[in-house]
Amino acid sequence: MSFGSLPQAGNLDFAPVCTRAPANATTFLALSFATAPVPVSVAGIAFWLDLTTTSLVFASTSSLGVARFGVPLPAWLGPGFGLAFQYGFIDPCGPQGITASNAMLAVTQ
Repeated sequence: MSFGSLPQAGNLDFAPVCTRAPANATTFLALSFATAPVPVSVAGIAFWLDLTTTSLVFASTSSLGVARFGVPLPAWLGPGFGLAFQYGFIDPCGPQGITASNAMLAVTQ
């Protein structure tokens, strides 16, 4: 997992990007304000985000196995604001039929 551009306040093209995902898979993106100190097992995957501030949105994966979801960063965000991301995929080859990416934390500059 990586980011498509720098996490700067006012960057309307910011997006977490995941490669080597299952092609055309049903995908969701978990967003949180922090990562968890230890992973929580959810449906057989290691979930690394803070459960108290996590939201889920549906995303998509391309036929080449790339997941990208735009998260515009408003200009009023100051430096040091953190957002954590982790992708999950419906994947019949994974444990319990689901796989996940690593989690990443972006801190605005």
